[in-house]
Amino acid sequence: MLKASIFTVLSIFTVLSLFTVGIFPATMQDDSGIEANPSPLTILNTQSISLTSIVNGRDYRLMVALPDSYGTSEQTYPVLYLLDPAMSFLSVTEFVRWLGHWGELPELIVVGIGYPSDDIDDVFSLRDYDYIRHQDEFIEVISQEIFPLVDSTYRTDSTDRAIVGFSDGGVFALHVLVNRPELFNRYVVIDSGTSEITRLFPNNVTDFRERLTGLNVKLLVANAGNESAATLNESLINALQRQNIEELEASGLYLGNVTHAAALHSGLPAGIQAVYAE
Repeated sequence: MLKASIFTVLSIFTVLSLFTVGIFPATMQDDSGIEANPSPLTILNTQSISLTSIVNGRDYRLMVALPDSYGTSEQTYPVLYLLDPAMSFLSVTEFVRWLGHWGELPELIVVGIGYPSDDIDDVFSLRDYDYIRHQDEFIEVISQEIFPLVDSTYRTDSTDRAIVGFSDGGVFALHVLVNRPELFNRYVVIDSGTSEITRLFPNNVTDFRERLTGLNVKLLVANAGNESAATLNESLINALQRQNIEELEASGLYLGNVTHAAALHSGLPAGIQAVYAE
């Protein structure tokens, strides 16, 4: 049986928890004699779901951020599934809430598909298993377990799902697009390898086109680095556009000559906005 448990508030990870374990003093006093009593900081309207998969036996932690209107409405909401939430959940949550407030994005439920560890080095090892070495198995975890769990727990619009992947997460997102495009309507790929797409040409485009039949998919591929990165990005998007696949709207974005690490938070706002643009 699938095992899942929900906690009503998601604490801001290890750094902020330091206040509660004694690394920082519980009470601080400045020269004026005023005492400070720090307390843990939490993110409003967020929840954490622990899940043990029956597909692969691995443990996951879903980080869920609900839109501001969720508690006062009966409407359903599109869901943005975020890979690598240990690196991006906070920024994406605040970004989509801010733009949702101004009507520049639809109000979204954000679901980070992560792991029960806040150690980045541990996360890198865990993600490699899912994103690279066992991609098809991870697709089954998402489609057979995570989707039904999220849809049965929250008021979701199951016809409108997005996936956001960075680096190896983007490699996985492209693998989903090529092989199971019906799982998501919107794909954001940030500074990732693109061999899943390039090896479609010239012999496998027909199969890809058939898998897209009846769908309406948006793809944004963002890359960072020197001028060659910009050229490769443009070439990839042009190659897709030349196929005239009506069901796929592909666009590219060059993030500038920034580092791979910096590309994540440079690409998130522009990429998410692009795939939700009318």
